[in-house]
Amino acid sequence: MNRPFQITIILSLLLGMISCGSNDDKPVKNWPEPRERQDISKFKEVPLTLLPYVDKRGDDTFTTDEKYPYSISLDLDTFAGKVAVFGAAYQLWLGPKGWSGRAETVPEGTIHVWLHPAADSSGTGSGITYTEMPSCRGCIVAAAAPFFAEAKKTYNKAGNENPALKAPVGLTIEQVSPSLVIYRLPERSGLQTIGVAQYLAQDSVNDAYFLEAKFTMPAEQKALAEFFVKKFVEMRELH
Repeated sequence: MNRPFQITIILSLLLGMISCGSNDDKPVKNWPEPRERQDISKFKEVPLTLLPYVDKRGDDTFTTDEKYPYSISLDLDTFAGKVAVFGAAYQLWLGPKGWSGRAETVPEGTIHVWLHPAADSSGTGSGITYTEMPSCRGCIVAAAAPFFAEAKKTYNKAGNENPALKAPVGLTIEQVSPSLVIYRLPERSGLQTIGVAQYLAQDSVNDAYFLEAKFTMPAEQKALAEFFVKKFVEMRELH
């Protein structure tokens, strides 16, 4: 037997002995890192308040018997006791505790929700507005144009069919993604405004879509307004 062949046999035997070793020598399986457990102590049950709602579509797809939850569980962080959940247009909306409001769905399908302090429904002070447009492409483009360059370009292409676009004075925009922005307006009369908007342009498969939540609240409640923006983005899974 020649020497190279002997060496090959010896190496094969050694490798076989190693592979037959104890379980301690076997490679350890790489399990995924354990997920950080969510701190449920911050979650609070918030009772639901139903708002007066009018559906102007004449569509019986939705009925007044539609069920809402009695309450929902929210991570309120430091705002426990300051947050209310409102039910309207078969969806859930956030606002300050003690506020009131109303909602409607207009014939083309746009949903409007208005929230205000219980003692002030004038529309000139603190207020929250939610607007959801699932149809009416022209309406959607006009609403999105102040916030999204693509919508502005489409709006301006219409030429004389549309009035000159006027963005709110002092508007600043933070682009979160191509379809999502957070915007702010300068403080006026002790009130500050922060909002979030989503715009999805029409394509070969889907219609255009626009969603906006606008929070106008006293400057000293800035943190609460920003909390509402954050929670609205989370609840709607906006991106």
